[in-house]
Amino acid sequence: MHHQKMIVLGLVAIGKKYGFEIEEFIARTDMTRWAEIGTSTIYKVLKDLEQDGALRGKKVAGDKGPARTEYALTAHGRRQLNTFILDALKSDRTARLDRLSGLFFAPLLPKPEGAAALERTVSQLSHACDALQDQLSSNKGDVVAEAIIQFYIDLLDAEIRAIEKVHRIFK
Repeated sequence: MHHQKMIVLGLVAIGKKYGFEIEEFIARTDMTRWAEIGTSTIYKVLKDLEQDGALRGKKVAGDKGPARTEYALTAHGRRQLNTFILDALKSDRTARLDRLSGLFFAPLLPKPEGAAALERTVSQLSHACDALQDQLSSNKGDVVAEAIIQFYIDLLDAEIRAIEKVHRIFK
């Protein structure tokens, strides 16, 4: 739950004032690749942070609809965000990916099946990488979005290289 709070606090801190702006940014940067945060979670975390005093919510009249809540970071929220960021940067936990586990045990598969599975995975990852390159192009100027998307690209490239190394076992 702390990483979800950090994400919401961080997005408010960089200027995302409304829940829908946070939703849109998460979707646009494909943040769900590494963050377990969906639409319902965003709004629950916003409410929890407001109740905790980390965010201050204010109803603002909408131009074309009902009033919406505009969120601002409080001093308590800034301290909490800083703590979450520092804790995350100190973490020695590595990513736990199903694909990594599958890659580790792939040599146990029969050769034709293992080779085909690894080739499919590389193809899927390459397509995902291409899609992220397109997203990177459309997010020029948004330094945070560019950094996140480039991180995904680099991560996918590393996965592809690792899979290709294991694939050599099947040749």
